[in-house]
Amino acid sequence: MAGLTLDNARELLESWARSTSWRRRGLAQKLEITSFDEKSAYTVRLETHVEARRIADHHRPYLGRPLDGPGDKPEEAADSELSLPTAEVKHPGDFVADIQDFAVPHTEVVRPCDQCKSTGRETCQSCRGEGLATCTTCWGRGQTTRDGTSSSCHDCNGSGKSRCSYCDGGGGVKCTACLGHLKLVHFDQLIVHFQSRTDERVIGETALPSSLVGHASTTTAYHEEGPRLEPIAGHGGGGPFRGSHGRVNHQVNAAVNELIEGERLADGEKIIKQRLSVESLPVYEATYRWGNGLRHCWIYGHGLTVHAPDYPVSRLRITGTVVAAMALLAATYGKFVGLY
Repeated sequence: MAGLTLDNARELLESWARSTSWRRRGLAQKLEITSFDEKSAYTVRLETHVEARRIADHHRPYLGRPLDGPGDKPEEAADSELSLPTAEVKHPGDFVADIQDFAVPHTEVVRPCDQCKSTGRETCQSCRGEGLATCTTCWGRGQTTRDGTSSSCHDCNGSGKSRCSYCDGGGGVKCTACLGHLKLVHFDQLIVHFQSRTDERVIGETALPSSLVGHASTTTAYHEEGPRLEPIAGHGGGGPFRGSHGRVNHQVNAAVNELIEGERLADGEKIIKQRLSVESLPVYEATYRWGNGLRHCWIYGHGLTVHAPDYPVSRLRITGTVVAAMALLAATYGKFVGLY
């Protein structure tokens, strides 16, 4: 887009107007353009890949097998359960989301099943313990209709209820926690959650809406990644260097520092890697006179997209469109009335 001239901009504006339904055609070459400036907008994006660890209570049915309890823990074992079992945690790849879970060694204990109160049975959720469910033949009406004649449902004898198929009419089913074994083995489970979060800022000396900047075709002006990025103070008239990675202007660097310093870690989280990118969007901004005021339009991105929300409309074309729509509506209505 480098070297876009005012004549080029007028041609693009005219082509855009002709692609719309109501914008004035043949106007772009005549507009009194008071200013035509090249500007830039930047999207500064920081991605942070974090690993979060937490301990949760987990259980399984007790089948009588030997336990790996607290008494089996070696003296040299790590005190922090969050560090176990570190060797088994597999890194999923840079900025890839993943959840892994592991049984923490030497934490198994046997307890009575609290879900069924050690009875091995629990209330059937399908029939709420009644042993009866809505009859699927008459759907609870108690009657069926055949050839226009209603009669009592033969499957439920007119009650609208039939034996629950889940509990076979008993009202109870095998406990889903202990599977009827009355006891549970409780143990600590280490849950490792890898996730990537993204934060960004849109900056630039242009009034082009930031929503358009974020979705336009851009060029990567700067890229940096590492285990943990640090804010850098700006020095020098040309803008600060970010290490050996290159130079960015002061405004971009301020946004970078704001993103880095704004990253907050929750308990149990640690940063695995961070990635910084600065996307540059070339923007041409034109100001033109229309009536007694000034209006603005933009040509931006490498796709040369036009954004001219206040560009004049053609009243003649609007009127023609409305008249055509009304004629079509009248014709459709006439055909509809003619059917009756």
